[in-house]
Amino acid sequence: VSYAGLVDDCASMRLGDQCKFAILDLEPTQQFIGKKVALLKRDMLEELSKDERRDYLRDNPIPVIKGPDGKYHMVDHHHLSYGARLAGRDNVYIKLLHDWSKMSSMNVFWEKMKAKKLVFLFDANGKPIPVSALPGSVMRMEDNPFRSLAYFVREKGGYRKTKIPFAEMYWALFFQANMKIDPAPWGFEKAIEEAYDLARSDIAVGLPGKIKGGMKYCRRFLEGSKEQ
Repeated sequence: VSYAGLVDDCASMRLGDQCKFAILDLEPTQQFIGKKVALLKRDMLEELSKDERRDYLRDNPIPVIKGPDGKYHMVDHHHLSYGARLAGRDNVYIKLLHDWSKMSSMNVFWEKMKAKKLVFLFDANGKPIPVSALPGSVMRMEDNPFRSLAYFVREKGGYRKTKIPFAEMYWALFFQANMKIDPAPWGFEKAIEEAYDLARSDIAVGLPGKIKGGMKYCRRFLEGSKEQ
């Protein structure tokens, strides 16, 4: 497989180009992830051969925006990056969406990021945070089990996957505000059922991807994904 726009030097990337980049040098645009989802990504990558893993990561590059600080700010695939690191990968492939490195300051950069809804400024408790509270490294993102819950509810058919940035993060905060997850061993699976009902209810009207239909329930993690 050949990949047009794959360059050796990230500094020479043009819009749409890809290059190999260190996971730990990526700049997250959200404070938390769902650890269960990251573990699924890890397990999936570990099951692939070396060539399959390389091709998968090339086919699913991390979309980034270059800021005036010279850093690459990722706007999606936070879980894939975290999972790839857990799987022993040092690098992933990034894809340049925007080059905003010529902006006059980081303040201007972040104002545009906020205006375009390309940064999610809430913590794992649903409280607003300043840009300075973003973790600065993929592996420093906190675990919020409600983000994992949002993933499994979507897979069950509770809502539709959309192109709206951070859609599942909004669902995570919605579930967090309206229910609890029992810490018992069976608590998470029970929470999926409760959250599914919430997602299908009128109280969820207005959230991205709200639907009436269903998709296949993903039980892979619940049926024995390896724990970190």
